[in-house]
Amino acid sequence: SDANPALGDLAKQLESASAEIANVADEVRGFMDLPEFDPGELDHVQNRLETIRGLKRKFGDSIEAVLKYADQAQAEIETFENRDAALANLNTKRDTLSSHAHELAKALRKKRLTAAKKLQKTAESLLHSLGMKGARFGAQLDEDALTESGVDRARFQLAANAGEKMGALKQVASGGEVSRVMLALKATFAEADAIPTLIFDEIDTGVGGAVANEVAARMAALAESHQVICITHLPQIAAAGDAHYCVEKNTAGDRTLTSVDRIEAEQRIEELARLLDGSVSAVSLDHARTLLESK
Repeated sequence: SDANPALGDLAKQLESASAEIANVADEVRGFMDLPEFDPGELDHVQNRLETIRGLKRKFGDSIEAVLKYADQAQAEIETFENRDAALANLNTKRDTLSSHAHELAKALRKKRLTAAKKLQKTAESLLHSLGMKGARFGAQLDEDALTESGVDRARFQLAANAGEKMGALKQVASGGEVSRVMLALKATFAEADAIPTLIFDEIDTGVGGAVANEVAARMAALAESHQVICITHLPQIAAAGDAHYCVEKNTAGDRTLTSVDRIEAEQRIEELARLLDGSVSAVSLDHARTLLESK
């Protein structure tokens, strides 16, 4: 280009082309520096993916579920490896809770002993008014092993007549006596008892006259806070109910059928009259009307 200036433009074009070739060479060298394809690496990746799919099938539908299970398993392993320290910690907690529970049970027992005395006195008074003169009632609290309800094992005892020894209620009481004891207890607990329905059977055994009236009055008072169902043959008790059902057995062919029918108005008066003297008469009907009017 010094000898012939016209060649200067060609020199500049060669310089530009040389720079572009240098850039291309750098790019090519970059590709040549990349790692070569490794079939073993592909197998490793595919095996890893299959392992992950197997873990998901066994331990969860997602990677998050698998990792959560792994954390739980790791925690269990750590607990097992540190079991001696964990057991010692649990024993300490158990001893602390046991001591506290025994303290609560002791305080509860003290309150129960006080309540048992009050219950005995109230129940005996009610039993006397229900025709069991001289009866003695006991609420025995035996101390036992600690349970979720405390250290007390309660037993009801009864001496139905004066001069008799106290015995377990379930062993010494007749059906009628048990019913009257239940009535006395339910009357005592009426304000606190959450049982909605009470059923009494044979509560009129050995009862009559003024005692029958007292039993009827007690049951009517109990019915103010509970539904009371009573099977009875005493007109005084039957008359105290808000509803009167008559139970009868009849033979039809070779079968015996039992029917239960609600009776009202004159039917009820006639049924009460039959309960009074076994027949329907002017006197018994008047007496039955008086019973219903006085309830």
